[in-house]
Amino acid sequence: MRLCEVMERMVNNRLVWFLETNKLITPLQCGFRKQCNITEHLVRLESFIRESFIQWQHAVALFFDPEKAYDCT
Repeated sequence: MRLCEVMERMVNNRLVWFLETNKLITPLQCGFRKQCNITEHLVRLESFIRESFIQWQHAVALFFDPEKAYDCT
C-alpha cells in the first residue's frame, strides 16, 4: 500500500469520526457508513412509491452519483 493511500485512509477515518461524533451527518445518509445499510433506503423508496400510487399522486426521485464526477475535472 502506498503512502498516499495510507494518508487518505487516515484522513477519511478521522473525518467520518468527527462528523458522526458531532452529529453533522444526517441519520438518513447511508451507503458509506458502518452499520447503515443501503437496503433501508430502497425499502423507504418502495414504500414512498407505493403510497403515491395508492393515493393517485406523483412520485419524484432524484438520484445523484458523484463517483466519477472528478475524473473529468
